[in-house]
Amino acid sequence: EPAPGSVRVDVWGEKDGAPVHRMACGIGTMREATAQSLAVGTLMLARREGLTRTAGAFAPEACLEPRRFIEGMRSHGVDAFEDLAMTRPIGAG
Repeated sequence: EPAPGSVRVDVWGEKDGAPVHRMACGIGTMREATAQSLAVGTLMLARREGLTRTAGAFAPEACLEPRRFIEGMRSHGVDAFEDLAMTRPIGAG
């Protein structure tokens, strides 16, 4: 039986002229944490839910609307959290 591992994504940028840092984390198996995200992203692109219509290489956030992607992951049983204690699901509520 595969053992779960942890995943964490940190993003730094700028919003309304001020520097910001956002973090998402969770735990899961390789299928949940990696393969499921590829499947959800591929389905979104196949449904033409992408943000860009031009050719080229783009970061995921430039291709897919993040909230819609997170909703897609949640519909497949994968949650992401805003805090390391995993008490604040991203986009819940």
